[in-house]
Amino acid sequence: EAHLKGAAADLPGGYELCELEVPEGEKAFVFADDIADMYPTFGAPPQRAVTNAMAIELKASECRHLKAYARFRTNDRNAALRRTEMRKALGLCPEVEGQVTKEPRTLVPCAASLVMGELNAVDYATGAHESVLSAGGALPHSKRLKHGMPVPRNHVMHALVIDDHVGLAAGTSARDARVREMEREFDAGTIACDEAGLPQHPTKRVRAVTDAIVLGAEVV
Repeated sequence: EAHLKGAAADLPGGYELCELEVPEGEKAFVFADDIADMYPTFGAPPQRAVTNAMAIELKASECRHLKAYARFRTNDRNAALRRTEMRKALGLCPEVEGQVTKEPRTLVPCAASLVMGELNAVDYATGAHESVLSAGGALPHSKRLKHGMPVPRNHVMHALVIDDHVGLAAGTSARDARVREMEREFDAGTIACDEAGLPQHPTKRVRAVTDAIVLGAEVV
């Protein structure tokens, strides 16, 4: 597998939030949202799941209560039946019934999702999050802080880092136009993510505060 070099290249570091221009007499208001369990939320096809095998073997008897085991056995039987039909069509001896239904002694679990450390997981997850927020009007291009790109100079910025969406808006109070607009954008992002099946942590939601730790940086 080759690295796609996609959305991961745009991820800003927390230190880059220092580039926000705050006019004299104003302060930075912080907004933040975090997708809940983002990597497990993504589904992966069987072909990709087998590349995410875990370094453990389990007895079949330890897996019988799992839904994944039931799906595996159904797929295994169907595949064996297809092989039997193929052998019959070719005039070969079909597999005996015991070979079709025999339970394996050990199984290796595979993750049918994105996993930490996967080569392109950051690109896939960030790209999907970016698309959802952009389509929902929650990630304006003119306000986007991207690594290696010019910093927005309109006293506001949005930063996206995998499952974290962070925003800063300068103003004298939470009622200022820039701050209220940022809040509308973040609320739109919450709706868009929920509709896309990427629910956010309600307990990690931050709206218009002047002291917060985001992306590993403390904003005060």
